[in-house]
Amino acid sequence: QEEPEPSQIKEEQEEPCGHQEGEKLSCKICGETFSEKPFNCDTCGKSFALKLHLVCHMRSHTGEKPFNCEICGKCFSQRSHLGALDVHKRVHTGEKPFTCERCGKGFAVKELLVRHMRTHTSEKPFICETCGKCFTNPSSLAVHRRIHTGEKPFTCEINREASPIPGNLKLHEDSHR
Repeated sequence: QEEPEPSQIKEEQEEPCGHQEGEKLSCKICGETFSEKPFNCDTCGKSFALKLHLVCHMRSHTGEKPFNCEICGKCFSQRSHLGALDVHKRVHTGEKPFTCERCGKGFAVKELLVRHMRTHTSEKPFICETCGKCFTNPSSLAVHRRIHTGEKPFTCEINREASPIPGNLKLHEDSHR
C-alpha cells in the first residue's frame, strides 16, 4: 500500500498513540501490525512506529501549528481528543470533565485535579534538594528554589527592583501608583 502524503496525514491525525513500549502496534489507517519503530526523527533521533506520529512530532521542532480554534483563532500543533486544541476549547465551553470526588470541584485538565487532590491528602511530593522543604506542585518548588539561587526574574520597570515572585512584583508596582 502506498504511504499517504504528509498533507493527508495531518487530516487523518485524530488521536495520539496510546501504545505501550514492546506491544504489537497496528496502523489505524491500514490495519497493518508491527512491533518496531522504523520512523526516526532526523532532528532528535526519537523513533516512531507510525509515520503520522513522526509527522506530528516534527511539529515540535518546526513550530508548525496547523490547527486553530474556530472561536478565538489560537493555533495548535494537534487537534486530537487529547491534544491541546480540544483542551483549549474547554476555556470557551466551560467544560470541566474531571471532578474531585471529595468536594465536587471540577477541572478542565486532569493534571489540575491531581494537584487539587493534594489539598485533601496533604501530599507534598516535590522536595527541595537543598533544604528538604516539600511542596504540592512543581511550580511552587521552582519559586522556592530561587531563595537558594538568589534568582529574581521579575523586575519593576519603574525603579528596576527585582523579585523572585511575580505576585510580589505586582504589589511593589502598585506602590508606585
